[in-house]
Amino acid sequence: MIGGFLARLVHRLRSDDGTESDDTRFVPSPLDASVRDGHGGGGAEVERELDEIRDEAERLAGRRDG
Repeated sequence: MIGGFLARLVHRLRSDDGTESDDTRFVPSPLDASVRDGHGGGGAEVERELDEIRDEAERLAGRRDG
């Protein structure tokens, strides 16, 4: 079991070409969705709030860098 996990990890690290951004790699699990739903956040609402957070992070990064 651990050997299979390590083999997949090594394969993933070796095959990573660096073209994906961090947010495209993240795939929410069913648990993530259930937590969001349990706290009153639907899919569209969560996506809207995440977009707002990303926009704010980009704005702050631009202000810091520029």
